[in-house]
Amino acid sequence: MANNYCSSSSFIPIPEEKNAEVNIIITKVQEHLQEKDDYVGFIAILDEKGIWIYDEEKIDMNHVDVLVKALVEELDLPGIHICSWAYTCSKPRVDEFGGGAFAVQKGKETVWIDAISVAKSLAKM
Repeated sequence: MANNYCSSSSFIPIPEEKNAEVNIIITKVQEHLQEKDDYVGFIAILDEKGIWIYDEEKIDMNHVDVLVKALVEELDLPGIHICSWAYTCSKPRVDEFGGGAFAVQKGKETVWIDAISVAKSLAKM
């Protein structure tokens, strides 16, 4: 039997003076996700430069999007914030590998891409 994994590691820079607000946002998002999905699909670690969001095997990128959007909107973070992920498999099964990314910018909808869809789209050009 093969095991499939979704892995990701992203860093969102946040000014140190906003760290207290970050902890409140993280807690609020985690509580919301636990009520909705019964679990939180990421690990978040805050330091003086920003927040590291990751998981090695089971990250839920929709959950990461909720967190990043909340951080960007509530903290008024400028710029474009990118999070990417990889799909892997413990055996070399056909089409069990891939990945993608999303971009979050204040006041805009999240832009999502995945490797397979982009390859198919570009091949049709």
